[in-house]
This record gives sequence, structure tokens and C-alpha cells, in this order.
Amino acid sequence: MLRRSCMAGLLVVLAFLFTFVGCSDNSTGNNKVVGDPNAPEFQNMKAAIASSVDSTMSIMLRFATNPGIVAPQDSMHWRPDWGVLNPADTLLHNFVDGWNIVYLGLTTGSDYNRTLVDSVRFFIENDAVDRYFSYHVGKMDFIHHQTDTYKGSGDSHQNSSAYVNVDYTGFIAGSVTHRGTLDGNGKFVWDDYYQTIGGTVHDNYQFIATFNTVGFIQTTSQPWTPGMATSGTITLTATVTTAEIEKTWTATVTFSSTGSAQITATTGNTEYSYQMTPTYE
Repeated sequence: MLRRSCMAGLLVVLAFLFTFVGCSDNSTGNNKVVGDPNAPEFQNMKAAIASSVDSTMSIMLRFATNPGIVAPQDSMHWRPDWGVLNPADTLLHNFVDGWNIVYLGLTTGSDYNRTLVDSVRFFIENDAVDRYFSYHVGKMDFIHHQTDTYKGSGDSHQNSSAYVNVDYTGFIAGSVTHRGTLDGNGKFVWDDYYQTIGGTVHDNYQFIATFNTVGFIQTTSQPWTPGMATSGTITLTATVTTAEIEKTWTATVTFSSTGSAQITATTGNTEYSYQMTPTYE
């Protein structure tokens, strides 16, 4: 059985966000009420932010470990938990207008399917496009599409999609570590349909991330344990609609040179501020 993508954990956590409430009597300089980040009612929010940062950065840092795995097709490297391709799976590779495009369709019987489309474009000196990755590459464009469908029991089912579009600049490939900066955006959507006494219920979770000149160091010898972000910010927005009730929260994640992050999270008139150390699992 395939594991869900790293986004699946994020979206499950987001399902709890509409339940949290609570604040203190203090105020910030922007007239926001100061919330206690250690309060029990805020822990679902903290878990969602941590999962958001780990999930989004994992996609980009795993790619940065070895960009050459996307092209050509015969050098691609699969995640260990994907297993081997079976006759029902599809693997395609093409090179169009400077883009290496890889399509992978995976199946696990009649209940679960996953489709991934990764596209990458490499730039060398003078912004010339190179078909393959080499140590002359200093810029890269990377687009990741992923869709997952799961058929549960009865009329219950889930559909999810992930999209990340980032540009890498100042990329320096090394024998032990790669480093550079990335800018771009991501969007993740999860639709959950399930049965209740009143009929079928549809919950929708939407998660948007904007990456603002995020500097990173990637350990090349550890492809499934990414390095760390060392500067820049991620702006997060999540909207949860369940039982026709919509809740929205936003957060700004500011990275330090040591890999830690300062978080400022806001919902309604309440603002929470605290530090975390991402794990990028």
C-alpha cells in the first residue's frame, strides 16, 4: 500500500483547525489580541503550521538534493515507499521547450491512485537552457503536480491535489552540500466526502504557501533527510470549510541562519508568536 504524500498529513491536521478558539487580554502594537501559543486550544494550529513548513520545504529540498534525477528518465530515483512499477502503472518522459517533463501514474488496486507530473528547466551561464543537470547549472525552475484519489467505504471518498511552482537562483552544487535560494508558490486542496445520518457531507481544505527568497542548504548524501532553510520567509494561508462553516488563518514563517523559524500566526483578531525548529519530514 502506498503511503500518502507528505501533504496528506498536513491536510489531516488542517481538519482540526476550525475547532480552535481562545485568546488572552493583552494586545499587540497592531491592535491584535495576544494569544498564548502554549494554550491547549492552540496546539492544533501549531501542529498544522509545523506540518505546513515541513511538507512544503521537503518537496523543494528533496528535489535540490539531486536535480538530475528528473532527467533523463533512466536516471530517475524513486522514493523507497513507492515500491516497483507494476503493469498498471505509467511512466513517461519528454523534453519540450527546455522543460524535462516526467509523468508517473501509480495504482494500488481499485481504491487508491496517485499521479505525479514533475517538470524542471536548467539554466547555465548567460541564462542558456541546458537539457540535463550539471555543475554549471546556477538557476532552475521546478513545477510539481500531484493528485491522489482514495475510494473509501460506501459513498465516502477523498480527492487531493498539490501544486508547487518555484524558481531556484544562486544554486551552487557541492560535493557535500548544495545551497541557493528559492521563490514561488504552492497550493494544496483536499476534498473529503463522507456519510452522516443527514446524507453526504463535503469538507474542503485549501492551503496556499508563498515562498519569499528562502535560502537553503541541502545535504546531498541524505536525499530523504533534507537540509534546512536559513533565511527568507514563507507566508501561509489556510481555509477550512466544514459543515458550511468557513475558518481562515494566516501565518508568516521567518527563517534564521541556524535553521530555526519565528512564527506569527493570526486568526480573526488574535495573534500568536513563537519559535519552532522545522524537521522537514
